[in-house]
Formats: sequence, C-alpha cells, structure tokens
Amino acid sequence: MDNQKMPLPTEGSGHLSKTIKAQLTPEELAQAQVLSEQLSVNQQNTVVEYGKHQQLELSTFANDVLGKVKNKDLGEIGDSLRVLVKSLNEANPEKLVQKNDSVFAKLFVRLRTSLFEMTAKYQEVSVQIDNSAEQLAKQEKILLEDNQLLDEMYTQNLRFYQELNVLIVGAQLKDEQLTAEIAELQPTLVNADQMALQQLQDLKAMQDRLSKKANDLLLTREITIQQAPQIRLIQSSNSVLAEKIQASISTVIPLWKNQVGIALALLSQKEALQTQNAVADATNDLLKKNSELLHQSAVEIAQASQRGVVDIETLKETQTNLINTISDVLQIQANGQVQRQTAETELQQLEQNLQAKLTTIEQGDLPQGEYHE
Repeated sequence: MDNQKMPLPTEGSGHLSKTIKAQLTPEELAQAQVLSEQLSVNQQNTVVEYGKHQQLELSTFANDVLGKVKNKDLGEIGDSLRVLVKSLNEANPEKLVQKNDSVFAKLFVRLRTSLFEMTAKYQEVSVQIDNSAEQLAKQEKILLEDNQLLDEMYTQNLRFYQELNVLIVGAQLKDEQLTAEIAELQPTLVNADQMALQQLQDLKAMQDRLSKKANDLLLTREITIQQAPQIRLIQSSNSVLAEKIQASISTVIPLWKNQVGIALALLSQKEALQTQNAVADATNDLLKKNSELLHQSAVEIAQASQRGVVDIETLKETQTNLINTISDVLQIQANGQVQRQTAETELQQLEQNLQAKLTTIEQGDLPQGEYHE
C-alpha cells in the first residue's frame, strides 16, 4: 500500500457528511463524538459492529413496510364498492317508474303486482346495500387503524434517520482523527522499524474499512429518506379509500334510499290514477260485452223456438243407420251359418279318417315299422 492518504468518502459523500454534521444538534454532535471514540485501531470488530444494530433494525423495519403494502388487500375494498354500485344500479329509481306506453297500463291486477314487485325488489336490494355498507364500515375502520400504525412507523423511520446521521458524523470525526494520526506518523517512518510501518498500515486499513462503512450508512440513510414518502403515500391511499367509503355510507346510500322512496310514492300515485282509469274502461267494456251477449242470446232463443223437437234430417239419418244395421246383422248371421256348416263337414271327415286308421291297426295290416307310437 502506498503512503498516500486514502480519503474516507468520495468527494460528494464527504460534502454530504459535512452537511449532515452541520444539521446536528449539540446533543447529537456529542453522541457522534462518543461513537467516534468507540472505534479503535486495536479492535478490528469495532468498525464491523459500527451501526450494525441500526442497519439490522432498519432492514426489519423495511420488511414490515413492504409486508404492509403486500398485505393490503385493496382489491377487497374495491370489490365491496363495486358490489354497492351494482346493487344501486339494480334498483335505480328511474327503472322503478312504469312507462306510459305499457301494454298492461289498464289492467288493475298487473299494476298492483308491478308495484308490489318493485317494492319487493327495492327491499331485497336494500338489504344487500346495508350489508355492503356494513362491510365497508369494517374496512374503513381497518384503514384508519392502519394509518395510526403507519404514523408510528413514520416516527420510527425518522428515529432511524436521526441515528444514522449521528453514526455518519461519528465516522467522519474518526476519519479526521485517523487522517491527523497518519499525517503525524508518516514523517517519523524514514528509518522506522517494521512495527512502526505496520502501525501506519493499520491506520490506513481502518480508514479504508471505515470509508466503506460510512458509505453503507449513507446508503442506509437514503433508504430512510425514501421510505418516508412511501409511508405517506400508503397513508394517503388509505385516506382516499376511507373518504370514498364515508361518502358512500353517509351520502350516496341515504340519497339513493330517498330517491327510491320518492319514486315509489310517485309510482303509487300513478298506479292509483291508472287504476281509476282501468275501472272506468273495464265498466265500459263490460257494458259493451253484456249488450253483445244479450243480442246473441235473444237471437239464439228465437231461432230455437221455431224448431221442432226432432229435425226431419235427423229422422232420415237414424232410419238409414237402422236399415244398415239390420242388413249388416243378417249378413253376419248368414256368414256364420256357412262357416259352421263347413266346420261340421270338416269335423266329420276328420272323424272318419281316424276311425279308418284305427281299424287298419286292429287287423294287423299296418306294415312292419310303419307305426311307432
């Protein structure tokens, strides 16, 4: 290793460290001095352990913030809002108003049924909306509780930021001390022994490690700076959602119920008017139909009074059917007699054949092997 001094941070980092130092309070500057004095060339682990606790805590804290973002089920809130909007649309007050050109406008029963159906639909949707409102209220409570937790996380992140500033300045103070010691030791090493040279190398090695540690602390500090707006963005999103939920519960739903109530009242009035018109129309139709029935009935009675008890055409038709019946019966009887005679002749012939066969058997005239029964 050469004899030139190795600076602690880069030029930009050194300027940043000085800026941070200028922002410290006297109490914090005193803490930085104490931390600086804990760094020792003779104890290698002091640099390794420097700020380690804060970095580990910050790593855990960053994971908590990330987990909070990942576990935030904003989709569930969006689903609840979509269900609410869908329910509101299903019973839109404008859809509850019956059109004037309805084909059932004059039917009392259908008008009454229509009103009942709309009222039932409103009550069903109202239950759904109340359930959605209850679910949204629970989600709003969770959002507000999350914001309180995020406030605590923001305060904790700010504490990390302040502690890192003290650590960075402590490293800077130690770097200044090492620089002074190196500058003081170098002129005396012209004819120095190996141990003195090793002491110089130890100082430079520590300065190098401390430079890297300071750079790590600066990077860690940047994480705290970036996490501050991230936490606030999460809180802002939670607040926006909570405001939407409040608006839905306290404004949209009551307004919707009010408009539906007005629509149902107007529909009831219209139903009453249409019912009155339907009754008048039904009365007129009834009078017309009764007069038509009266005319038709009178004509039919007059026609019936001029007819005999039995029509001539009916008698002709019954006589023709009777003659045909007698003829058919006689023909069936004749056919039956012929069939019986034929059967009798065939039976007689069968009997004669059997008798002749038996006679032949008794006389032994049957040829050998011809009869096997």
